Amino acid sequence: RADLAMGDMPAAREHYRALIASEKTAVAALTGLYDQAKAQNRPEAALTFARKTLALSPETAWAGEAVFDDLARRGQWAEAVAMVNAETASTREDKARKRRRQAVIETARARETETSQPNSALEHALTALKLLPDFVPAALIAARIYSSRGEARRAQSLLRRIWRATGHPDIAALYAHSQPGASAVDRLKRLGEIIDMPPAHRAAGMAMARAAVDAGATAVFVPGILDATT
Repeated sequence: RADLAMGDMPAAREHYRALIASEKTAVAALTGLYDQAKAQNRPEAALTFARKTLALSPETAWAGEAVFDDLARRGQWAEAVAMVNAETASTREDKARKRRRQAVIETARARETETSQPNSALEHALTALKLLPDFVPAALIAARIYSSRGEARRAQSLLRRIWRATGHPDIAALYAHSQPGASAVDRLKRLGEIIDMPPAHRAAGMAMARAAVDAGATAVFVPGILDATT
């Protein structure tokens, strides 16, 4: 640590490598090497240290996150699923982390197949929502598939629930476009179904403002929302 503070990276690296020889200090040494590799923008080296740490100490949280993120980035879902399933989750925090990782995997698989295999993608997205009921990425995928299948009510019902829970602007934007072929004025009116006036928070205000701008070329009257003419 002193070598690092003084900027002597080679000396610090040698000290860490020496500490790896002892079981008592190996994880601490690998943690230091990982941090150093990340700071030097050496992702492959950092991942190597994370994998070694996980092999020595499977419960090390930072190593698990690093390896899982790499598997997800490369789309290695079989390995990612096996890794998550092998995790022991004894505390509430561990269980929450495991559910989130499972939801991330299901959502990523849904995103990959949303266009080519929408039915399979929908199953993955809904599985993710069972794990994390308010997970915005999974909700967006499921709602888009519902809308493309002509099931606008299902899409809108899902989006209303997620909007109430998260207030995420992408949810509002998709809700406005959930009925294919709707005009800009119709989209503005639809937002009035989920956004209170005045908007409760910035995201709601921005969503309403964007919809109002889109509808700006038409005389509009939406009770409680907008009273304006061009």
